[in-house]
Amino acid sequence: LQHTLHDCLANAKVSAQVRVLSLQLLSTLLCSEEEGRQMMQRVGRESAGRSSSLPPEGGEFEILTQTLFECIESDGKMLYGHEVPTQVPSQAKDAPSPREIAYTSAAVCLVGLMKLKRFADTIEPTQWQDMAWVSISPVKYARGEFVHALKEVTANHNVHPRFLCYLCLFANEGDAELQEVASSALTLAIRQLRKTHDDLGVKLLRVDTQSERETLHAMASLS
Repeated sequence: LQHTLHDCLANAKVSAQVRVLSLQLLSTLLCSEEEGRQMMQRVGRESAGRSSSLPPEGGEFEILTQTLFECIESDGKMLYGHEVPTQVPSQAKDAPSPREIAYTSAAVCLVGLMKLKRFADTIEPTQWQDMAWVSISPVKYARGEFVHALKEVTANHNVHPRFLCYLCLFANEGDAELQEVASSALTLAIRQLRKTHDDLGVKLLRVDTQSERETLHAMASLS
């Protein structure tokens, strides 16, 4: 399946819509695989009572993140090394353009990766900034999809605090509904972080050895 999706992305003759869908499916697939590896790593730490890690598999994940960042850095113009058209003949007047759809889809896929420790540990400062620009994009469609994706991932996962800054950028959002979505998502995310911190503090008071403390810290970093 991965090879088929790569072939669709690499084929410039395939429509932009199909290539964007291929990107979304590939991102979901690789994200699920990485989540599984992350869970196995966490279970390994719990059962072994010490630090252990699994080496990353192949370069598929790195290729995916590079493709996603290439797309948003080019404002949706480039996707997997090929140019995305500015419009299509059947496009409705008020519908987002193919480039806006590609840009937004790439940004939403990156939001989905925020729950992965591997992504949080390797994202570069410039890449973090590229994602931040989506929050203040002049395209309302992009901002809307982005903030709703942020709401979903922060409601179900403890993400690194650096990613919560994206929600803060909606403070001056002109659309009241999007501003409310960001505000409620940020409130919930902070509440969850506090709970995780408090729970970890209680558990640390109950352990006696350094290895147990290291295990708890490792488990918290994989939450």
